[in-house]
Amino acid sequence: MRQEQIEFTSGGVRLFGMLHRAELGADHKSGMVFCHPFGEERKSAFRAMVAAARAFADDGFTVLRFDYRGCGDSEGEFRDATLAAQMADVRAALVFLRSRAQVNEVGLLGLRLGAALAARVAAEDPSVKTLVLWEPVLNGKAYLVADLRKKLIKEMMTAGKSTGKRGDILKSLERGEGEVDFDGYPITGALFREMADLDLVKQLGGFRGRVLVLQISFSLKLTPGMEALGKAYEAAGAQCSAVGVVEEPFWNRIELIECTGLIQTTLTWLRGESLAQDAAQRASVVVKA
Repeated sequence: MRQEQIEFTSGGVRLFGMLHRAELGADHKSGMVFCHPFGEERKSAFRAMVAAARAFADDGFTVLRFDYRGCGDSEGEFRDATLAAQMADVRAALVFLRSRAQVNEVGLLGLRLGAALAARVAAEDPSVKTLVLWEPVLNGKAYLVADLRKKLIKEMMTAGKSTGKRGDILKSLERGEGEVDFDGYPITGALFREMADLDLVKQLGGFRGRVLVLQISFSLKLTPGMEALGKAYEAAGAQCSAVGVVEEPFWNRIELIECTGLIQTTLTWLRGESLAQDAAQRASVVVKA
């Protein structure tokens, strides 16, 4: 497996990332673009995404990891972020991967909000044949409300008071006004409204390739939302597998977590092999930092 730092442009903005190539002599026909999650979840999930990219490359895939504009090493300001711009960045990453790696087929893998972005891009791009959704955000408003609640609780615990009432903050953001800081990531009213309109089950489009919906939790039993997403893809004509994998929610953890079961389950599915129950039940190894 070889790693190469790369850059490409999207809408005139330079984006930076890493290209993970399979070993020389391996089959380079399949490529994957990884779509990272939102805000602090990206930082917590970074190690797992790197481990996954390396494991995929060892298995013969060429993988592109990159930062959206305003994130990580890429140019731009996060305050100016929009979902539409991030989707444009994903499309630019696909173009770059096809040109640089010369792969015959491309797929998308996304985690949390990155999974929702991947799903929407795949619905519009017929060149995407494979879609892997790791614990996708199904409802943008519910996701934001939960993050706001955590922010206010954290303020109460650290400062003894919060910066405002949740209801008042939400009303302002819903009008497209104001701004809220989520651990250093400013959410403008415009971005809030755009994210709040996200309803993945209703907006998945007509993607008809192969889809893996992977619920990551402490139970193999799918939530009603994940079941509904799997059924919606099947109804749209996709070949969908919706399964659970027992793993720590590593995107919300400080400690280092080896997501071996998650990665191996995904690779098993990508090879077209049966998702055996014992593979899905492999638990994470937690390494204290």
